[in-house]
Amino acid sequence: MALFINNEKHPEVFKNNVNIPAPNQQLFKKDLLLEAVKEQQRNNEVLQESLRNLENSLHIKGELLEKQTEKVYTQSNKLHKLNSQQEHLKIRLKNYESTNKEVFLKVDEQHDVQQQMSVQLAEHEKMQNDLANRLDIQEVLSEKVLSKLDHFRFSLFERTNYLSEKIERRYNDATSYINKLMKSPRHQETILKTNEKEDG
Repeated sequence: MALFINNEKHPEVFKNNVNIPAPNQQLFKKDLLLEAVKEQQRNNEVLQESLRNLENSLHIKGELLEKQTEKVYTQSNKLHKLNSQQEHLKIRLKNYESTNKEVFLKVDEQHDVQQQMSVQLAEHEKMQNDLANRLDIQEVLSEKVLSKLDHFRFSLFERTNYLSEKIERRYNDATSYINKLMKSPRHQETILKTNEKEDG
């Protein structure tokens, strides 16, 4: 069995820098039980050292695992928030889709109304054109009637003027004739005879 040196507790035991002359031991007594106990102690110390190293390793790994667990928990919370935001966005998108559908329906209705108004405006414009044409025809007819009335009035004026002049000439002729008769001697004698008859 090799010489055991405990470097942790007694590093200087069994160490000697001086050369030891050999052989320096004349008698050697070996206790097997003591050797077994010492061997067991050494094994226990090695085992304890291994256990300490294992504990340290487990402690470090536990800390790493705890950090990773916290990290995973944080990421899980972030994912949960992202899922909540995604659900909220889905709801908003559905609302937007519903709103867009309503807007499209209103636009279609407005388009139909505009088409109906366009048709009505076209009909109204046609009616206005027909009315304008009728007014033009009526204006032409009115102009013709006015022209005929002017012609009739002018003819009537000429005829009236002619008749007035003719009546005036006849009146003047009749007056002149009556005056001549009244002033003639035969007419004077007739008047006197008439007066005498009325007196007698």
